[in-house]
Amino acid sequence: MENENDSKVGAGIITISVLHFIGAAFTLIGSLILLGAKDNINNILAQSGQSASTVTNASIAISLVLVIVLVIGIILILNKKALGVYLYFLSEIVSIIYNIVHSGFSFMMVLSLILPILMAVFIYQKKSLYGFGNKSAS
Repeated sequence: MENENDSKVGAGIITISVLHFIGAAFTLIGSLILLGAKDNINNILAQSGQSASTVTNASIAISLVLVIVLVIGIILILNKKALGVYLYFLSEIVSIIYNIVHSGFSFMMVLSLILPILMAVFIYQKKSLYGFGNKSAS
């Protein structure tokens, strides 16, 4: 019975994964809207005096690539592959670095660390499932 529980991913990882999938869906929808209305948004930003924060195709593409890598990583995590853990945390780290470079450090940046930290805790609890821990603990 204990081996059956050890071979399952766990409710915490599944919950964090579902939250990330929902966020990825909103990011995809938002990116499509940004691509369609980019000129209008840039005009509104320029009129309000925030011309430094214009929307570019490069910023949209970078965010889409990061979300795609994140989703692939989560799918691999749910399939119990160690590569998924690496992809997930790589995309989170690159996303944080990109956001700091692009818009500076903010308190919201600290809040965005909640889900990756929780995912790290849940993966650490199931580390033998991904091949990180000693499988024959005595």
